[in-house]
Parts: sequence; structure tokens; C-alpha cells
Amino acid sequence: MISLSKAQSTVMSLVEPGAEIELDTASSLGHYLSRGLVAQIDVPPFDNSAMDGYALRSEDLSQVPRDFDVVGLRLAGRLSGRDQRLSINSGQAVRIMTGAPIPVGADCVCMVEQAMTSQDANRVTILKSLRPGENVRKQGDDLARGTTLAGPGDRLSPGLVALLVSAGCPRVTVFSHPRVGVLSTGSELVELPPGSSGQVQLGAGEIFDSNRPMIMGLLGELGLSPDDIGHVRDDLDEVIGRINQLRETYDVVVMSGGVSVGDADMVKAAISKLCGNSGYSMQVAIRPAKPLAFGSIQDDDGKTTLLFGLPGNPVSAAVSFELFVRPAILKSCGARQPFRNSLRARFAEALASPKDGKDHFIRVQLSHLDDGSWVARPSDKQGSHQLSGLGFCDGLAICPGDSNEEVINEADILVTNPRVLG
Repeated sequence: MISLSKAQSTVMSLVEPGAEIELDTASSLGHYLSRGLVAQIDVPPFDNSAMDGYALRSEDLSQVPRDFDVVGLRLAGRLSGRDQRLSINSGQAVRIMTGAPIPVGADCVCMVEQAMTSQDANRVTILKSLRPGENVRKQGDDLARGTTLAGPGDRLSPGLVALLVSAGCPRVTVFSHPRVGVLSTGSELVELPPGSSGQVQLGAGEIFDSNRPMIMGLLGELGLSPDDIGHVRDDLDEVIGRINQLRETYDVVVMSGGVSVGDADMVKAAISKLCGNSGYSMQVAIRPAKPLAFGSIQDDDGKTTLLFGLPGNPVSAAVSFELFVRPAILKSCGARQPFRNSLRARFAEALASPKDGKDHFIRVQLSHLDDGSWVARPSDKQGSHQLSGLGFCDGLAICPGDSNEEVINEADILVTNPRVLG
């Protein structure tokens, strides 16, 4: 067996970020920047009103209430030449809407709730004294032109996309997403017919293929659009033939099943034959997900395809995806930090230390207490075939297999359910 860290470093050593491409900023959601960006303009680009009200001079409000002549109306939006010249003198005010530019001569805004407007709207009584700059958003108070906004490896979230657009960045240079195909292997697998109503009958020795939709969903959570490429029987020639077809189209092929030590485990044999010295069949010191097959094939034209062979047991496939496929995909996408962060939690009840030399990944549900701490409760069923323990888990508790302690009271948790963190 090899350690988890050694297995991860081996996998990651064969992964490179994708090609650089340019996208419209508004269409770049979920990609990772390959180049940094700076603000092209001040944000906001001009002094503007923080609310609906009246723009006026603060020095006119030494005594209140006071009446003012309303000499204009300023709305948010592009200003005409005449509107741009709008200004006020002592004793004058301009009716102004949120986001509209502050008129020349004004230095504050009185909110409409603190003013009384005459019936003809030509006069206004201001009821409150104001400081210079009150209710005014100053030019550049969010960002000054030239401010660094984001760097290589930053993910383009909805908030970052909005920030870049507001700062006048119309295009971004990002790493391309890999084209990923998902393939199941196993002569026992049956696809659940889509749109079927009522009970679907299985033949003797058959099971439904749950790994493929699970892996498709896990890839979708990373912002990818993987292709479902079906399943193949436990036949070495058929597995090799399908991989050779897929490598022409896909940058990554994720397979499940056929990587252990059984007579019908053909995926590891296929990866070994196709990848040569760039293929690996590992027994990793973890539980579940001990077996892993991985390799890299390069075509004559230089195109590289990564092959992942995950265990067939569904929980093992999910854990193996979390530990190996997910970080590899994120590195390929250009992420600065491809590995998931963890949080510390105490167990509701202490667990026996594994003491078998394997790091155990325990499916847990998490509770956040008022004092800010976390409590982890292991799922009832922890077998590598038992999806009932995976379906509602919030994360994986890491229990080291080399601990000297008899029991484990707390552990680092890989949070796999993003809703837990809000």
C-alpha cells in the first residue's frame, strides 16, 4: 500500500492546467482566471446619491428647518449636455434619485423622509442638518482605477463577475474546462430507464448503475458539463476499444468498477496496457476506496487524455472521486487551491481508533452549535456498498490509521455538502 499523500501527488504530477482562452466576462462564470485584472475605471465613476431625496449644500443647514427653492430634477442615467451643467447656489436644492450624479455645488443629500415638499414641488423644507458628504457615494470609494481585482487561479463567482463588469473589464483570460466523459464498467449493471413509472424489475444478479449519475452530479458541482457515455461489460478488449474511441474526444475519462483484484476487473488492466509507464494501479492506505487506477495517454498530435479508474462500490467511488478526481479536475481548470479545506469537529460519541494503518473516511452529519463549534455524527451504515450512509452525509471525517490513541474524540472534516456552510 502507498500513503494517501503519495497517491495524490502521483496523480497531480500528471495533471496540467488547460489552454488559455478569452471569454466575455459576463459569460465566464465558473472558470478560473489565468491572468490578473485591474480596475479600468473608478467605482463608482462619479459622486452619486445614496438615496432618493434632495441634493444641497451642507453649509446652508446651520439652522433647520429651512426652506429651499427646488431648481431641478436629476435621475439616474446618462446626462444630456444641459443636465450636466445643472448646479445649485445657496438656498437652492435639486430633487435627486438614488444613483444619480451629484449636481455641481451640492455636497450632501437629504433623504426624502426628512424633507417636506410643497404642493407644487417648487419648494422643500429640510428638517435635519447634514454633514458634508452625507448620503453621497464618492467617486472611487469602492475601487480606484488600477486597483488589483483578481489574480490567476481565482474562480469567477457571480460576485467576482459583477465586480469585474462594474470595473470596466469586458473580457477575461481563463483556463479552458476539460471535456469529461463518464463511463461505468460491469456486466451486472443495468441503467434505470428514464421516465419509467412503477417498479422496474431486475434480472438475477443485476444491479442499477448508480455510480454514473453520482459521478456526473459531482462533476456538475464543479461547474462542468460532463457527457454520459454509458457502460461496458467486463471484457478487456471491449474496455480498451471504448477507451481508444473516447480519447479522441475527451480530455478526461472517469470510469468506475474493474480496478480491484478480481478476475473480471478489466479497467486497471486496460489502463496499464494503454498508458504504459504513465499508468498506475494503486492500493492506497485508505478505507473505503483502497484501489485506484490512473493513467495518462498522449496521442501523436500531443493531445493528452487522463484516465481514472475508481472502485465499483458506490461509497468507495464517491470517496475516491473526492480525494483524486476532484483535485485533478480543479487543477486542470486552473484552480489555485484544488484540495478542499477542512473544518474541525468533535464526535457526538468517541470512535474507536482504526489502528490498521489506513486513514478511514467516515460519513458524518454535522451540527453547528451556538458557540461556533461543530459536532459530527457518523451515519449508521459505513459499508463501502451502503449508499444509505452517503445519501444524507455532510462530509467525511478523517480518522488516521496510525494514531496512538485508543479512541478519537475529534477529527478534521472534508465538508462535501456546501449547504452546511451556508
